Amino acid sequence: MATRKQLSELDYLILALIGENFSSGYAIKKVMTRMKGSHWSVESGSIYRVIRRLLADGLISETCKAGCPNRERTEYAVTERGSTMLEAWLAFAPTRSEYLGIIDPLRTRAYFLNRLDPAARARVLRVWGKENKTVMAELAQDIKVVAEQFGPHRAAAYTNLLHLLEARQDWIREMLGDCKKPDEPTSGSS
Repeated sequence: MATRKQLSELDYLILALIGENFSSGYAIKKVMTRMKGSHWSVESGSIYRVIRRLLADGLISETCKAGCPNRERTEYAVTERGSTMLEAWLAFAPTRSEYLGIIDPLRTRAYFLNRLDPAARARVLRVWGKENKTVMAELAQDIKVVAEQFGPHRAAAYTNLLHLLEARQDWIREMLGDCKKPDEPTSGSS
């Protein structure tokens, strides 16, 4: 059975979740919904499309059907081949473009903040900063819970997110400082 040339990050995420004994599409959806810092489509259709591809590639197999008739759920397990793929994925560093693939809606909006006058820009940035601080505090509490329930490696993934939020707070503070400076002339003005 030939595997597609390259699995997507979503493919690996679902493969890894099945490997962690979240063995049905519904269980995977619940975990993905609770994941912090993710940008995955948690629609059942997306999850089941990936499951079908992983089955076709021989990376997972159906283990059983559970539940009552007409409401059965199919459960899956990672095959030996799938386990080998997961280990290889974990062992190799992401590509350079993947390192830069951090999705941040604030960064996207920041590209266009110049459309607002400096006072409005400053108000927006203060709101962003306040909300970011709240999210940081909540995440710090979540890290403690995750560390107790799942151990330090799972908590480290959330700690990474906390560091990104801390860096974002510095970035917001820097942009707020720039609002107080006189606007630089745009290109084409004299």
